This record gives sequence, C-alpha cells and structure tokens, in this order.
Amino acid sequence: MKATGIIRKVDKLGRIVIPKEVIKRLNIEANSTLLEVKIEDEKIILEKYDVPPRACAVTGEVSQENKIYEGDICLSPKGAYALYSQIIQENWDRVKKEKLRS
Repeated sequence: MKATGIIRKVDKLGRIVIPKEVIKRLNIEANSTLLEVKIEDEKIILEKYDVPPRACAVTGEVSQENKIYEGDICLSPKGAYALYSQIIQENWDRVKKEKLRS
C-alpha cells in the first residue's frame, strides 16, 4: 500500500472527503463507482468494488457488458436487440392488422 501524505478529518457524521487526486488516479466516478470498506487491524481500507456480472434474461450470457434495466431485468447487448426486435415485430403486425380492418 502506498501512502499519499494526504490527511483528512472525519466530520460529525463520520464522513471523509476522498482527495480529488485520488479520485482521478483511481478513476472513481460519482454516483456509479462502488467502494467496499474493509477493516484490517487498525486500518480502514477502501477498494473499488466490481459487481459480479449477471446472466442475461434472454440469452443466458454472463458478461460485464450486460446492463440492468427497469424491473431488475438483466440483458446482454444481444439479448436487448432480440427483445427489441420481437417487440417491434409484434407491434408492427398488430398495426398492420388494424390498418387492414379500416
């Protein structure tokens, strides 16, 4: 572990501010990067936490490219395209039938 020489106070709510230089160096993004808090002897260790990839609900693929959508549905790019295509096709067929009735 490498010391930075930066010292921070803990505020009334138990928070500290991570220095801008550390945020840049570790590519920490506000509101998206997760940090895991570990305690080792008398040390508090913050580590970037990567959420394990989940399986796509359509294809079953497990990949870091998979995204979680509304309703906690996990889709790979291939699964998202397949689902999108099916929705478009089913709605297109319904629109065509309605136009034929008119």
